[in-house]
Amino acid sequence: EKAWSDATTDIEAQLEVDTSETEIEEENAVQQHQETQIEVKTEEQAKAFLPDELKGSVQVLKYTHPPNCPRRHTFIFVLGTAHVSEKSCDLAAELVKTVNPDCVYLELCEGRRHMLNERMMKEAMKQNQDLDTLISMYRTGKASLFVLIYSWYISSVGAELKVFPGAEFRAAAKVAKEIG
Repeated sequence: EKAWSDATTDIEAQLEVDTSETEIEEENAVQQHQETQIEVKTEEQAKAFLPDELKGSVQVLKYTHPPNCPRRHTFIFVLGTAHVSEKSCDLAAELVKTVNPDCVYLELCEGRRHMLNERMMKEAMKQNQDLDTLISMYRTGKASLFVLIYSWYISSVGAELKVFPGAEFRAAAKVAKEIG
């Protein structure tokens, strides 16, 4: 019994040493991480980390979490884009790379979700360039007059610039997938 008791005491003592060493290592890692982290407290501080080419196109919003949440604040970076602009594609990709966010939100309604698929988007644009098809959609109530004119205009501009509508969404989604 004494040998068993001594062995148990030795194991317990070893576990305490191992546990305390692990705890010290974890505390050191947390402290080192905290020292290298710059706590961003305001929207202006968050925006200051962005490259100059993004600053004019990005609005930073601050969300304060409830007290029981481990995070104090979340910053939301909103990028204004043009649907047929190569520059918007570049800015969307650059923002995702720079911020490396926990998630990327693309503002797309269900009816425009196909914009994420380039092949489907090109097919839709071919249809939108056909004025007869658009007029038929208007007459059958599938599209309003505004949608008819806007679709034709965006398709024409996109075809001319070789940038298809939704390219900025696809650029942001592609980079988000790459960085995980």
